[in-house]
Amino acid sequence: MGARELTIVLLSAPTDCVDDDRTEQSLGLAYIASTLQAHGYSVEVIELTGLRSSELATALHRIPAVDVYGLTCYSTNYHSVRQIVTHLRSHHPGAYLCLGGPHPTALPTATLEDLQIDSVVVGDGELAFLSIVDALKRGRRILGAVGAIAPNDLDDLPFPNRHLVDQKTFTRTLNHCRTLSLISSRGCRHRCLHCNSVVMGGARKRVKFRSTGNIISEIRELKKMGYGALRFSDDNFADNPDLANLLSAIAKEDILYRVFSRLEQLEPATVQRLADSGCKLISVGLESLNPKNLRFLGKAGMLHCLKNLEHTERHGITVRASFMVGLPYDTDASIQHFFEKASRLPFTEYAIYALLPYPGTPLWENPERYGYEIVDADFTHYVQMGVGRQTAFVLKHTDPETGFTFHPADVLRWHCLAHDLFSSKRHMSNSQVG
Repeated sequence: MGARELTIVLLSAPTDCVDDDRTEQSLGLAYIASTLQAHGYSVEVIELTGLRSSELATALHRIPAVDVYGLTCYSTNYHSVRQIVTHLRSHHPGAYLCLGGPHPTALPTATLEDLQIDSVVVGDGELAFLSIVDALKRGRRILGAVGAIAPNDLDDLPFPNRHLVDQKTFTRTLNHCRTLSLISSRGCRHRCLHCNSVVMGGARKRVKFRSTGNIISEIRELKKMGYGALRFSDDNFADNPDLANLLSAIAKEDILYRVFSRLEQLEPATVQRLADSGCKLISVGLESLNPKNLRFLGKAGMLHCLKNLEHTERHGITVRASFMVGLPYDTDASIQHFFEKASRLPFTEYAIYALLPYPGTPLWENPERYGYEIVDADFTHYVQMGVGRQTAFVLKHTDPETGFTFHPADVLRWHCLAHDLFSSKRHMSNSQVG
């Protein structure tokens, strides 16, 4: 590879277990692409999302021969990633292959050994992948797990390149307007037991926030592209220490947007600012109204903040609340009681998921500590909401104090019951917002 110009392709693999796999461009690959370009490299991005297995096999032959391939990988698209890697190894045996994303970050050694690739990036990929490419340019081939290199300041990263793929091929909308995603922070100061966001955040000791000016500059760039509806993909948007100033600045941009937030931070003044600045949808993880389950998850304080739902709906912001079944203190009686109670709360849209032991989470690493047994360790099954709202039921639990045991079949039954109890609510798949 020596002194000549390196050729680089970044690939996003399809996930064929969901209804719509073409919702938006991979933001991670878009950031890596712009970082490489800022350092003088040419790069191509190929989004294979939305393709089914038979279509993928044909599309693989259209991938150009280059020096370096970078792929992003989730547990649910691992089979597709394997198919792509096998093709690349067969047709371009001398090329350098690197994987990044949540799955290789969670299981770097297993991923390296199973797929026989050159390297995996553990955590944020921009600067780590750049270091790999720089080394290749100098004739050195880095092998194995490469730790994330966190930027000193998120403002130092160039905006993700959204011009290398056709944005019109993606389906995400908000209020029936085509929508792009952006992120104003990285990490979450909470460490909820079940949350797979901690996997990518594991390399960060603290949450990092972009400056208000930097965020507004990106919003203006997206508006120039014709997008007035946006989705903030932060784990907890309202945690921003400069939130009041940020929302005041966003209010001047005349956009619509949606966010994810912890319920505890949706106080009346904050909700007022969100509404005034164009927020139309807030997704919150209520998980369970059972206090024992919330203590287990690390979200016990949420029960004291249920009144915040009233403020949010009153200001015309749709609240999408997510819940879980298969938590350790679930029983037939508790599911009936607490989901009936939840059905009376003021939120419009809902989602119900089964507890899943995502690779890299404490529940995957040490299920016995929490009374669980993973009866299906095939992580490619771990889809939260798949085709036709399907999800996975893979955990057995035994209460060490009472000896009560529930099985995946019980969790499936509770999942169905919870949906029935929410008949007065609107499922997120039928959203009228986005």
